Amino acid sequence: MVPALGAELVQLTTGPGNDTEAAWSPDSQRIVFQSDRNDTLDLYVLDLATKALAPLVVGPGHAEFPAWSSDGKWIVYSYACFTKTALEGQDDGYNLFVIPAAGGRPRRLTQGRHRDYCPMFLADGKTVWFSSDRGAKAKSNAVSLYTVSVDGGEPKVVLRRDGNDRAAVQATFSPDGRSFAYGTIAGFRDNWRIALAHVDCPDEGCALTDAQSSFYGPRWSPVGNVLACTGFRLGDSGWGV
Repeated sequence: MVPALGAELVQLTTGPGNDTEAAWSPDSQRIVFQSDRNDTLDLYVLDLATKALAPLVVGPGHAEFPAWSSDGKWIVYSYACFTKTALEGQDDGYNLFVIPAAGGRPRRLTQGRHRDYCPMFLADGKTVWFSSDRGAKAKSNAVSLYTVSVDGGEPKVVLRRDGNDRAAVQATFSPDGRSFAYGTIAGFRDNWRIALAHVDCPDEGCALTDAQSSFYGPRWSPVGNVLACTGFRLGDSGWGV
């Protein structure tokens, strides 16, 4: 955690394993993250005031990419638990589930042998956007943006990406809920770029970064006029924020 720009880093978790994909609660009092400390991928919620760590989703399988609802009551995430090998015929893929942030029974939102990941709640708290290889041609590795109701139902495509190694991932919404930024790539020889689009016109997006650098994982600032992201520019010694 960085309390202010340029201030000293504060370590919040310790011990064996990798703690990643941290996400702030809307009230900034808690952080949900995924961890492989128990040899699977589980979800934990950290209370910043008390430093208490509560398991949210633990056990067999992989729970990944947690995200909060705007009211802080729910967390959506991607989950897979393969009980068969690919040769035996896997029963399921990475699908989306939603669970009360205070803990409870998860509820399935999507199903099928797909890769559904990087979910994000719309501001209304009733809709989830996510990245998925649904509808992609075999071996194309295409990833599109989809939407699904928290009440379930058939997912609907928001932004289609067709062709080999084309993708639209990690959508993140502006504070006013009118726009979204996302990572996009246009093929094997392309670099990842950050694009911006209006929620009502997702196909009319524009690139915010040039093709000579690689940028992905955008996140909005609270005031909505700045985006943070992971990136690499020519001459950099490594990836940075």
